Order: sequence, then C-alpha cells, then structure tokens
Amino acid sequence: MTDEQRDQIARLIADNFVAQVLDDGFYHADPHPGNVLLVEDGIEWIDFGMMGTLTSKERQSIIDLMTAVLKHDAYSLKRSVLQVATPTGPINHGELLETCENITDQFSGTDLGEADLGDLLNSITGNLSNDGYDIDPFLSNLARGVITAEGTINMVSPRVSIMDCISNHIDLSFDPDKLGQAVEAFLMKGVQGVDDLAGLPTKAVETLDMLQKSQLKLGGTITVDSRTMKSFEHIMGNVLATLISIAAFVGSCVLCLVPSTSTVLGIPTLGFIGLVVSVILMILSYIDVRKKK
Repeated sequence: MTDEQRDQIARLIADNFVAQVLDDGFYHADPHPGNVLLVEDGIEWIDFGMMGTLTSKERQSIIDLMTAVLKHDAYSLKRSVLQVATPTGPINHGELLETCENITDQFSGTDLGEADLGDLLNSITGNLSNDGYDIDPFLSNLARGVITAEGTINMVSPRVSIMDCISNHIDLSFDPDKLGQAVEAFLMKGVQGVDDLAGLPTKAVETLDMLQKSQLKLGGTITVDSRTMKSFEHIMGNVLATLISIAAFVGSCVLCLVPSTSTVLGIPTLGFIGLVVSVILMILSYIDVRKKK
C-alpha cells in the first residue's frame, strides 16, 4: 500500500470520527484498529459495546477549550474550563489562571495540525484534577476515545492528524455562498480582531477582581478599593460598548455592499438598520462619558 493510500484511509478514519464527535454527538468510544474495517467503498465500524454521547453544549465546549489553548489565551481557557469542571471548594481565580497559563505554555507555538487532541484533553483534565476540580465525565471519556483513535490513525499514517481534520471540518461549516469569498475573508478577519479587542476589558476586570480578592500575586503590595473597582468597570464598559459600535458599523458597511431587493434610501435594509443602530450606540456611549466628567 502506498503512502498516498495510507494517508487517504487515515484521513477517512479521522474525518469520520470527528463527524461522530462534532456533528452527531454519538461516537465510537473504543476506536482501536480491530474495530475499523476497510471495505470497498470506505470504512466500517464494528463492536459498538462502548459508545459515547455529547450534547451540543458539550461539543461547543470542546471547540472552545481547543481554541483557547492553541491561541495561547489563558483567560479564555479559564472561562471555558469552568464550564466543564466543578470546584470542590472556593475558586482561587489566581491559581486557576496560573494553571491555565501552564496548560497553554505546553502548546505554545503549536500549529493546529501538529497538536494531539488527546494530549490536550489529558493536560486539561490532569491539571484541573490535581488542583481539586471535578471533571465532567464526558470530557474524560472523550479523552480516552480520542487517544485510542489517534493511535489507530497514527498506525495507518503518522502524517494525518485529528486536529487538522477538526480544523477543516469547522471551516467547511461556513457557507461561502452567503456573502461571497471576498466578504467572507474580510468578515472572518474583522470578527477575530474585534473578538481579541473586546476581550481586553473582560481580562482587565478579571485581573482587578483577583487583586481585590488577594488571589493574584504581584511583586509588591497593591490594594484596590470598591470605588476604584466600580469606576474601572464603568470605563471598561464604555470601551466595550465603543468596540461593539465599531464592529456593528463595519459589519453594516459590509452588508451595504451586498446586493438586495429591499432597500432604504438606496441602501440595503439590513445595512441601513445596522448603520442606524451603530450610530445610536456611539451617541449613547458619548453621552454617558460626558455625564461622568
């Protein structure tokens, strides 16, 4: 069997397993080589004694965890793990953030296609368990199934990765015919940029909150009183409102470029509504800022 044929079979197994996990939420939990048969028109799974189920929320949690780790975003990972792990005592946000930073450091600089999903999930569950968190059983069960699947795929062809298949699978879920390829690329970059900027106020508030609760250690003594905290939260709220207004304005401008049979003053209706809403938000933000001066 040639390398090309091996790659094709391995990719077929990986794509099928990913579809079971992310699309169906019903996957083979023991996908070792003996449970996959190569048939004339593809592959067939046998021995369904061990099966796993995932809700839509659990499937989204997997994507959120994976994305946060590979983006080296400890703050996003911290928020995501609290959706799949239950603390056995009071949450020490500073310690949890440090744990998340350690996890992201393990995969720093790793491309999506080069990472092992099983290692990623094991790193998350292992670190959180050591810190006294109860892990949702679905994540532990999935980790075992993924490790087995990756072993099967690697045996057929070490050049194929489940993570790479997940990336392709997620990309294919977007319909490029909605706005055209050019608009799609623009929106994806714009949304990513706004998402990163919009996360800054949340991270700042979380950091101050941890300082206030003495859950974050610094090389000095810093005290943050309630009044200062509320003032900072208000400022960050204005920053976030402004970012949302800008995002709405940019998105509306893009919609104005899309042909539409329904128009207002020669502008596509959705684009016109978006422009009006974004301008109103900007005005309200400006008024709110002026009132506080």
